[in-house]
Amino acid sequence: SRSGREPLYRSVMDSAEASATRDPRFPPVAAWEVPELEISVSVLTPTRPIQWSTVNDLRERIQPFVHGVVLSNGVRRALYLPQVWEHFAGDPDAHAAFLSSLSRKAGDPTGTLWKDPGTRYEIFEAETFRESDYETSTRRR
Repeated sequence: SRSGREPLYRSVMDSAEASATRDPRFPPVAAWEVPELEISVSVLTPTRPIQWSTVNDLRERIQPFVHGVVLSNGVRRALYLPQVWEHFAGDPDAHAAFLSSLSRKAGDPTGTLWKDPGTRYEIFEAETFRESDYETSTRRR
């Protein structure tokens, strides 16, 4: 669970239902789409705040493909899981592209919130379990 106060199975069920039916970024999943869905569950470590004063500090402290990032500044807040780095793998400045996108997700249309000295960062790791990984390993047995 996001809070860690409810059983994991309950949190997975609730999150799956919410993702499929109440995510404001997407229309609800239609019945015909269900067979094409792949469920994945990411188990997150506790977040750790990082101190920074320069963009280079961020580059040193945030490891692509390892760290997920929570960005917050006032009422703006957004989170990217570590696997989101995959979308920026070919970018010559992946850190800037990742953090700019995270800023936009937090509601900053300019994508520059990540450079604001008032922006706070927390990092975490995640272990992701995918339905397809389980099905592949089950078939091998």
